Formats: sequence, structure tokens, C-alpha cells
Amino acid sequence: MLRKVPRLASWSKSTDLDQVRLREYLEDTAELLAPHLVASNGRWALLLEVGLPPGRDLVDMADLDNYAFPLATRLRNGRDRRPSPPVRGPHHRLGHHD
Repeated sequence: MLRKVPRLASWSKSTDLDQVRLREYLEDTAELLAPHLVASNGRWALLLEVGLPPGRDLVDMADLDNYAFPLATRLRNGRDRRPSPPVRGPHHRLGHHD
């Protein structure tokens, strides 16, 4: 069980509140998972459950990838850094709901 609420990827400036909260979440979650990653022999899988409001379309622009991307990047790199936006092929839809 995570100790902090999952955060969406943010490409705002580093002092923006979204960036600060994202870094705190990533740092805490990486610390929580570190013992399991070390014991995993280099391969690992991660299940991240994110609750969304009822009626929210999970397929059309739900931003689920933007919850997983910063965490996967942080765990892969083993250090806190601002992730780059994911590269997407023509089959992906981009968009955000506020």
C-alpha cells in the first residue's frame, strides 16, 4: 500500500506545487519499493491502482499513462529527476481532463 496519493506527470517548472508534490510522492514510493527492487534480480512488475470518479471513461483521455510514467521512470533511473514526456506513436491519443 502506498503512503502517498499517486500523482500525474507534470512538466511544470520545478518550483510548481504539482512538481513538488510529484517529487515527494516519487521519493516516498521509491523508498517504499527499494527493498523489493533490489531483491528482484533486475526484472520487476508493478501494479498501480488509481481511483477515478464514477463515469470517467478509462479509455478516452483518462491520463492513466501519466500516473505510471513518472513512477516507472523514477524506479528505472533510481534517482529523482524530472521525467521527459513519453514518446508516442500515431496510435495513441493525447489529451488532458481538468
